[in-house]
Amino acid sequence: MAHHKHSHQEGKSFLHASKTCRLGTVLVLTIGFFFVELICGYIVHSVAIFADAIHMLSDSGALIIAMVSVRISKRKSAKNTFGWVRAQELGAMVNCILLMSLCFTILVQAVKRLISIEPVERDKLTLYIVVGIIGLAINLMALIILRGDMAHGHSHGSNKNKSKDKHDNKKDEDSVEIGEGEHLCDDEPADTVVNHGHSHDSKPSTLDNGKTKNVDKKSEKKKRKGLDGGQMNIRGAFLHVLNDALGSVIVVLAGLAIRQWPDKAWINYIDPIASLLMLSMIVVFTIPLLREAALVLLQTAPMHIEVADLQKRLVEQVPGVLAVHEFHVWQLSGSKIIASAHIRCHNLSEYMAVAEQVKDFFHKEGIHSTTIQPEFIDQEIISGTVDDKECILECLKDCSMNT
Repeated sequence: MAHHKHSHQEGKSFLHASKTCRLGTVLVLTIGFFFVELICGYIVHSVAIFADAIHMLSDSGALIIAMVSVRISKRKSAKNTFGWVRAQELGAMVNCILLMSLCFTILVQAVKRLISIEPVERDKLTLYIVVGIIGLAINLMALIILRGDMAHGHSHGSNKNKSKDKHDNKKDEDSVEIGEGEHLCDDEPADTVVNHGHSHDSKPSTLDNGKTKNVDKKSEKKKRKGLDGGQMNIRGAFLHVLNDALGSVIVVLAGLAIRQWPDKAWINYIDPIASLLMLSMIVVFTIPLLREAALVLLQTAPMHIEVADLQKRLVEQVPGVLAVHEFHVWQLSGSKIIASAHIRCHNLSEYMAVAEQVKDFFHKEGIHSTTIQPEFIDQEIISGTVDDKECILECLKDCSMNT
């Protein structure tokens, strides 16, 4: 057994090193060709090649984020209690802002070329086309490498799940362990009032009628499928390179058009128009990423979650929950969602029966880290000292603005 375990660890280390090496190779190729395109664009007087160079730079930024943010996001920190899981979003935002500023520079140059025509150097037209072809070849090579990493990550995850299933107890075959695959709650700070995170010891909750409530396996697998931050980064880099490959195709087509119809009056507009077309592709791809990163950093609720509706359904679907207030839902990162709430119950014994159902409710909504503050108000309401919508543990006026 010891020998088998040792061999497995060596294989895992080898795969990790191989993946890093392949990503590093793609990064070196893209950065190197970025400088090549800058020089060739200056020699040929082509704005389209400059635009493709900027696109190649964005690929390099995406690859750097994919490699660095995964390592940083796994680091523990006593000061940052959630760790560095937002490194991906911060890096993506910096990359997008830099890319948009460079796009503006290229836009100015393209407009100037449309107003004051400056033809492409015809005697260097072969270099124009060759640069586009080499750029396309590098992008296709990068796509093959990144596609292989995405496929490897998927198959490795499947094998991990199979291994997990083999070690599960027979009595739990028909149930899904809630929260499997994400350990965010295990690292929560200890000063929360009541922290209902998941654990690998979670059991299917039991309803009032005594029937066991199981979570649908297919829906749970879909939720767990997107939890791998590394795979999300690789997929983002893959889409970057795919977009750049289309830009290289535009450069090649523009060069061939200039060679085919050199005497046409409109041919002088091909190069700046091609650059504007590539810029539009970059902007269309970048703005959604910038918006997504900004919304996460602003701690907004995920787009697929209606907070008011979720709060209403929590009261309606979980027996024993009298009211919910101070209800907050926000994204820690792209796949990690946090929720906190004040939940009102009659007494402690009733709350302990309700707590497991509340946790399961949030799990089914894809929220795997919840902090719940219980309130027990039966005597106060009977005596009329507490309003039904009033928070019992409300902060003072001086600190309410900071909560």
